Amino acid sequence: MTWFRWTVEQFEYINNFENGEIVTMELGPGGEYSLAVHHTNEEFERWGLSPDMISDQKWRLTAQKGEWNKKCSWHLDGFFDHLQHASDDNDNENDDEIVNNREQSA
Repeated sequence: MTWFRWTVEQFEYINNFENGEIVTMELGPGGEYSLAVHHTNEEFERWGLSPDMISDQKWRLTAQKGEWNKKCSWHLDGFFDHLQHASDDNDNENDDEIVNNREQSA
């Protein structure tokens, strides 16, 4: 999940591998890890990767380290955006208190 930035739903959709099956993740020439260095579309489909996930693996073959796949729907857009940090809530509450105190003293 972490290396390929898969969501929990995507990861859980993947089929279990066969007993003793070897799956190889390797750095592509551009510096990104990919399953497509050693594996085929047929294997990806058997494993349960979606067409978007397969496309992303192929993109990673030549992607330069640090590039983002703009065609990949789960990269950046909303991956963790829906989570709000507890410290954000506290900061907002503290800001509201400061504003209220300033208004009362004015």
